[in-house]
Amino acid sequence: MKSFFCFIVFLISFNLTSGQSIFNHFENTPDVTYASIGPKMFQLLGQMSFLGKDDPESAEILEIINNIKSFKVLITGEGEIQNEFNEWVDKEAENNDLETLMTMSESDTELFFYAKQGKSENKIEKLLMYSKGISKSVPEAKIKGQAIESVVLMIEGDLDLNQIAKLAAKMDLPGGDQLKKAGVK
Repeated sequence: MKSFFCFIVFLISFNLTSGQSIFNHFENTPDVTYASIGPKMFQLLGQMSFLGKDDPESAEILEIINNIKSFKVLITGEGEIQNEFNEWVDKEAENNDLETLMTMSESDTELFFYAKQGKSENKIEKLLMYSKGISKSVPEAKIKGQAIESVVLMIEGDLDLNQIAKLAAKMDLPGGDQLKKAGVK
């Protein structure tokens, strides 16, 4: 009976540690830059006066900001950590039924967009973006003096894919134009 209880405790602890978010796992790792923005910060940003409420572009940005619940990003230049990012993204997409929106490969840089369907056709509740090999196509891309190899970005909320695509294209983010094409139905 004692060994049975030990086995149950092992299973529970294994599930707790293996279920740990990659963001929690790497948040204090020296070779990783980590950022997390919670809902309260997005509410504060939405209330700031630098966004003109009469300006249509600002109104779109405000709508996006008000619908974001979580924004997390990991950035690294370390090859072994990049491999862990890659493994996690593959498992996350498979285990959470994330749909591949787009993949793009250019100059040894790969970009992947995954999404989890929201309540309506153009709404998503989770957007996962993963880019690897960045320094090969943009050698000046550095953070803390280290070349950026991989970026994992997760946005959660009640998100309109078309609005995110427009914002990405306006900000000239990699894949913004392709994401805009993927979002238009």
